[in-house]
Amino acid sequence: MILNAYVKCVQNVTSGEISESEIQSSIILVLCKLKTNMSFVCLAVLFSMNISTCKRNFYKYVSYLSASIKPAIYWPSKEEIRKNLPLCFKDFKDTSIILDATEIKVQKLNCLKCRILSYSHYKCCHTMKFLIGITPSGLISYVSKAYGGRSSDRAIFCNENIITKLDLHDAIMVDKGILIEKECEENCIKLIRPPFLRKNIQFSKEQALTTANIARA
Repeated sequence: MILNAYVKCVQNVTSGEISESEIQSSIILVLCKLKTNMSFVCLAVLFSMNISTCKRNFYKYVSYLSASIKPAIYWPSKEEIRKNLPLCFKDFKDTSIILDATEIKVQKLNCLKCRILSYSHYKCCHTMKFLIGITPSGLISYVSKAYGGRSSDRAIFCNENIITKLDLHDAIMVDKGILIEKECEENCIKLIRPPFLRKNIQFSKEQALTTANIARA
């Protein structure tokens, strides 16, 4: 079912110029590469094509899929979010988005400046970093542009102007690594985040319950 939906999306982008069977096999090729990072040599054998054609099809259909699926990522209205709010968010009903960062490992770049910008001290390798946002019901509602692994989560948050997408007194749920207290306070946005232990030996009862409720959500 999902594969057929992908095929129809790509057909809309290509205006029906490519056969359905070719689109289907090329989409499977792309998904195999993205999931397993299998070499193009292996993929060429599996899909009975030469290596150059395999590479060309991969990059071409990644672009097709991006163009056709991108409209599915949208920021829903507050009414839609509230209507589909899960029970585990009963203590966080004002939450509009849950934000987290993800990093994808990339090859070491030739440009020295690019190497510096892409090196992630957290991952100890060169990466590209994104901020991903989902609604409380699990719908992916936001994907940022790609940034070098050196970029902080806060820098990406500010550069993307995510705060402007929120209404007054909305809430954002984040993990401990996204330090955006100042931005949220200045814009009257509620920040939901697990408490820091800091110098305490252990959390208080209230802090422990807050952490458990956030983790459960």
